[in-house]
Amino acid sequence: MAYEMTRKERLWSVYQGKTPDRMPVKLWGLGKNQGMLHPAYQRAYDVAVEKTDLVGGASSPFDMYGGSRAQGMYESRKEPCGPAWTAHIKTMHTPQGDLLSVFMSNNRGHPGLEREYFMKDAADLKKVLSLAYEPYPADLKGYKNALGSMGDDGLVMFNIQHPAYMLYNSTGSETLGYLLYDAPELVREAVGIFARRVYDHVKAVIEAGIADYGPFAIGYVGPELLIPPLVSFEVFEKLVYGMDKPYIDLIKNTGGYVWVHCHGRVGKIISRFADMGVDVLNPKSRPPWGTAPSGRPCGRPEAGSPWKGISRSTIC
Repeated sequence: MAYEMTRKERLWSVYQGKTPDRMPVKLWGLGKNQGMLHPAYQRAYDVAVEKTDLVGGASSPFDMYGGSRAQGMYESRKEPCGPAWTAHIKTMHTPQGDLLSVFMSNNRGHPGLEREYFMKDAADLKKVLSLAYEPYPADLKGYKNALGSMGDDGLVMFNIQHPAYMLYNSTGSETLGYLLYDAPELVREAVGIFARRVYDHVKAVIEAGIADYGPFAIGYVGPELLIPPLVSFEVFEKLVYGMDKPYIDLIKNTGGYVWVHCHGRVGKIISRFADMGVDVLNPKSRPPWGTAPSGRPCGRPEAGSPWKGISRSTIC
């Protein structure tokens, strides 16, 4: 009789390039002890928590722009905009002047939208770079608690932020596109500064002893907004591959595993994620939204498969 793995063992077998007893099944956004938007979801939720392979999350305090100085850097207020919308207005104070963002949340449960981003031009990016930065000390209490809560029901991911994605979050697609054309060196300088902060954050987490709790995976979301055709291959190489690889190397050299969330048409760049050292790339989107090659969905690539040369990456 075949050995039945625990849910934790099953997920780790995927990260480690081994063959699980069955395909892991993970529902996006599902976690323990979640509230329901409607009671009708409760039964399906209870079954999913019991049966699927759970992935939880934890992190240590981090702010890309100000670090531990961020608490005094922002001011926020809300303004009603009719019965359906609320404006969340946030001011960022910098030595070179204030920046403003406006997010519209929907009062009826529908998706919100960004009405105004912090950065509108190169001058605004320079204002952000003028901010004093002080890193938070690494704190693994949340990670330790998440591991205890998860037990053998799944895996706990340690989450970090992505340098280029954080810039995108404060510019939006249009402004970032103009900045990449008008001020490419300034963009590269900014993302390089943010990448160093992420590197130092990861280094502090490792030095605080994350490996003492067993195998660990560190993951992030963001490259999907900086891949072709949204940007050129050259931009991807500079702002994703070149910036991410140093802290991925740090993670891998300490025995950790790396999970990256990247939607889109990754067929032509999937080997670059493998070259970075990424163990799990999420998701494998089907055409026409994605262009990932077909092949074994999990585990090590078979000889002659489209994954030839991608020695350790797992695509799920």
